[in-house]
Amino acid sequence: MVSHSGGGASVQLASLRTLESRIREGGDPREVMVELCERDAPHLKRLCKRWMRTHAYFLDLTHLYACTVAWASVQAAEYEGEVPIEQWMEDRVQNAGNMLLQKDLFAEIGNDPPDEPLLEHHSVLRTLFRLPDSQARKACIILNNLPDEERHTFYALVIDRRRVAEYAKKTGTPKAKALATLERVLRTIKADVNRPLDARWRDQE
Repeated sequence: MVSHSGGGASVQLASLRTLESRIREGGDPREVMVELCERDAPHLKRLCKRWMRTHAYFLDLTHLYACTVAWASVQAAEYEGEVPIEQWMEDRVQNAGNMLLQKDLFAEIGNDPPDEPLLEHHSVLRTLFRLPDSQARKACIILNNLPDEERHTFYALVIDRRRVAEYAKKTGTPKAKALATLERVLRTIKADVNRPLDARWRDQE
C-alpha cells in the first residue's frame, strides 16, 4: 500500500493520482504505458520487488516489471475506480507474476527452455547447489512453485541467512519444524532437478 509519510510519499500519491486520472479518462493504453515507464507513477518496481519476495523470489525483476506495464496498459480502459488505484496496480503485478510463473513452468514441462543466458537468480542456485546450467533454471521453477511455508523458510534461512532461532521467534515456528521444512525443500530440489516436472505438477496444465 502507499505510504503517507514524508515528502517522497506526497510525490508518490500525486503520481498515482495522475495515473488514475489518465485511466479514468479512458486513457489510451499507449499513454498509460508512457506514464508507467517514464515516471514510474505507481512505483511499480517497488511493488514488483515486494510481490517477488512474498510469492516468487526466483523470478527476474525486469521481466516482471515489463509484463506488469503491459498488463496495466492493456487493462487501463477497464478501470472504473471500483478499488483504490494502488490496489489495482498491485493486482496487475500479481497477474503478471502468475503469468510468468506459468510460462516458466510450462516451458520446462514442454522441454522448451528460453534461448537466453542464465540470469542472476539462476546463478544463485547454480552456485548454491553446484548445478549445471541446464538444471539451475529448473531449480528456480521448483522453488517458485513450492508451498508458501517451504518457500518462505528456504528464503529466510538460505538466501537471507537468518539464524534459525531468529526465524523461529519472528514467525512463531518451532525451530525443529523450521529445520525439518528446510530439509524437505532441499530434498525436493535435489530430487526434482533430475526428473521431468510434469510428473509433479501435471495438475497445473
